[in-house]
Amino acid sequence: MTSTIDTPAFQRAIAELSVIPAAIELLRDDPEAFRARYELDAAQVQALVDAGLERFLEFAEDLLYKRLTLIQKFSPALIELLMRRDDFGPLFREFARLHPSRNVAEVPHKVVRDCQWFHAHVGAWAEARDDAGPHLAPVLAFERVQGELLADEQAAASARACAERNLRLAHALGADEGIVPALRPVLGQHHRFVTFPCDIVDLVRRVTEKLELPEQPAPPPTTLMVAREPGRRSIRYIRVNERTRWLLERCDGERNVAELVRDFRQTWSPQLPDAAVFDGVWRLLSGVRAMDMLSFEIPPAAPVGAPN
Repeated sequence: MTSTIDTPAFQRAIAELSVIPAAIELLRDDPEAFRARYELDAAQVQALVDAGLERFLEFAEDLLYKRLTLIQKFSPALIELLMRRDDFGPLFREFARLHPSRNVAEVPHKVVRDCQWFHAHVGAWAEARDDAGPHLAPVLAFERVQGELLADEQAAASARACAERNLRLAHALGADEGIVPALRPVLGQHHRFVTFPCDIVDLVRRVTEKLELPEQPAPPPTTLMVAREPGRRSIRYIRVNERTRWLLERCDGERNVAELVRDFRQTWSPQLPDAAVFDGVWRLLSGVRAMDMLSFEIPPAAPVGAPN
């Protein structure tokens, strides 16, 4: 028996029986096909049968439920919406069959990787049918952009760097608030702007709170700024209107606050005094900075030492 268990083919069969319900079904329904697929001999197949298929099935079902629970943690709105359907069980089982849990180098975090695979699976599933409903596409897009940011290690590094710059800025502002006009706001690689055809915030709220949904997603179209949080696998998002997006998209490290205020006033509020526009722009930028969605490059002459 030792030689039987020590073979790589036998170990692979055990591993797949433990995580893939379809493998258990194949062994139960067609042992010869199972033997050929996993390149086993008759004694190895019999050893697996003798171990008890119900034990493999129970373990696989537990893992399937755990996998669903972890995906739900990162994609709660999508899972909650799909669970309203009678065919969610077969949908998720088909996903698990096509995408068995395994390590991949591109996305080292297993749950985030599973979420990306599940998003792609649901997208393909929805395209192939006419009863997916009008709410699925925007909810899927909402969850998908978050999954992309959570899988992006450059976004994670950008979020951490943003938080570190903001700590230095807090010290510099404490020493001299007069540097504000010369600060150069910068959006890092840890954010995305996404426009939805409906009020996505309200739709997601209704889904996650298990409320009744309208026949069609409610207007108005909504743009969100979505950003990776520093040091955590989590996401923040805020609604942005046309003016806010216009301003934030110009936070490229090339323009300072004074230049942004000037350009904003000329484009959007020529009737307002400079001081009022400055206050509004600085208040907006400060609010976005407070969430570590934006940082500032500090003028060379300003104090930048670490706070005590």
